[in-house]
Amino acid sequence: MAVTKDPAQSATATFDQDIQQFRQQLASLKAFLMNSSTTSIEEFDLAAEELIAGVFGRSSTNLET
Repeated sequence: MAVTKDPAQSATATFDQDIQQFRQQLASLKAFLMNSSTTSIEEFDLAAEELIAGVFGRSSTNLET
């Protein structure tokens, strides 16, 4: 028997994952600002840009449905 997924539950799970990724990115920024990070500002900036582009790019299609 095939299991059908509720689109609302799938979207909620995706958004929960996005929020968790933002939390991780903010923790990385906090570490950077407290001088306990091993990454450069350029690495942080690139990761932040990719995260934002990925999340908002994917979210925009969800809003149109």
